[in-house]
Amino acid sequence: MSEDRLIIEKAIISDPEGFLVFEIENIITDIEIFEHIDKPYLTGLVSFLDTAGIYDKIKFKGVESFHLTLRYPEDDGPTVNRSFIINGIVDTTKNNDKSELITFKMIEKSGFISTFLNVNKAYEGTCREIIEKIFLDHFDEYALSDPDETEVAGTMKVVVPNMTPMQACNWIKDRTTDFYGTPFYLFSTLGNHNTVHFLSLKRMLENDGGQNEYVYSQTATGTQNREAKNYIIQSYQTKAAPNISSIISKGLVGAEYSFWDTINANANPMKYDVIKQFEVGLSNMDADSFVFNTNYSHNDKKLNTIKSKKIYSIATSLAYPDHQTIREPRSWSKNVQARALRHIVTSNAIDISVSGRNFLIANSNRTLGNIIKLKFLNNDVAEDGNSLYESTDQMKSGKHLIYAARHIIRKERYDVTFSCVKLANIK
Repeated sequence: MSEDRLIIEKAIISDPEGFLVFEIENIITDIEIFEHIDKPYLTGLVSFLDTAGIYDKIKFKGVESFHLTLRYPEDDGPTVNRSFIINGIVDTTKNNDKSELITFKMIEKSGFISTFLNVNKAYEGTCREIIEKIFLDHFDEYALSDPDETEVAGTMKVVVPNMTPMQACNWIKDRTTDFYGTPFYLFSTLGNHNTVHFLSLKRMLENDGGQNEYVYSQTATGTQNREAKNYIIQSYQTKAAPNISSIISKGLVGAEYSFWDTINANANPMKYDVIKQFEVGLSNMDADSFVFNTNYSHNDKKLNTIKSKKIYSIATSLAYPDHQTIREPRSWSKNVQARALRHIVTSNAIDISVSGRNFLIANSNRTLGNIIKLKFLNNDVAEDGNSLYESTDQMKSGKHLIYAARHIIRKERYDVTFSCVKLANIK
């Protein structure tokens, strides 16, 4: 039995009433489960070979349940259990008179429930407390991950303006920052049952990625060593970097923000310099790894010091005596920094495919928000050998943050494709 695969212990489809139940674990051909750092729920695709007329009997309407249980072949520990709602048939392909390949798409139960609920309600508290209250009101079986002590502790009052619960949580999340103005993320992972992670970028970067390094090398691909195989990059694809001009035009590199306070009649200007963020609170990140060359100058001024954009907002201070609102200047200054980092961090991205062996453990998150070390060999490798530094592709190699994952589960093997963003070069 291959150690590269997962056992699909249970895969059960049932109709909304629970009258029709089909166990399909032995006829599944492919499962793909998607995680994204900006989505508090999972999505996925499942393909199975229907030889028992399941498609006709259950008559899929997009509200059926799908329960999945996974484990490794030799593992006696806790299994990975997740529940989804089937929200559509993607494709049906008739192989012969007695079999048909069915592919359906699915969404985590909380994500589906959120689509038909509406929030029009006032909340107060810290951002984390407000998100917890929204979850408690609508998804009481879910809980947020351990508190992030870096969150700015100030309380605020908000009125959720006609949103679904998940939209409301993301709306609050987008306005949450830590002391350094780094953004927060709200996401779900396959390994954590009924737990939604709420973490700051700063806290994610405190993970050093460990000692293990994932290597892309055609020579290494042929190795028979079991341990070494788990750390081989099977394939990769670099993504086009964002247009630096568009990022500058949004005021996310160097700009001046003015917040007109209607009560005090003050402009409250604030100069934003993206590099200062790296110097003050993000020492774990290498600014040179991102979308623009920090040494580029115009008239002896670097890009981040030029006020390339002036942006004005109307704000009100102390609308509530003991609480701040998301439109107050002292909130907006950090929100501007967080919004800029969201754009900058997703530059210089790369997709890699690796064995999933190290990335799925029950009740643990080994994917989103974690650091992974990657190494690619330089194209200019001399026959007589180079030093380790000289033989390394410095552009692609280094510490990366995982922000999206695609779990690919087949009978033969289990692989994961990650979307990663570069944080720092190899030292």
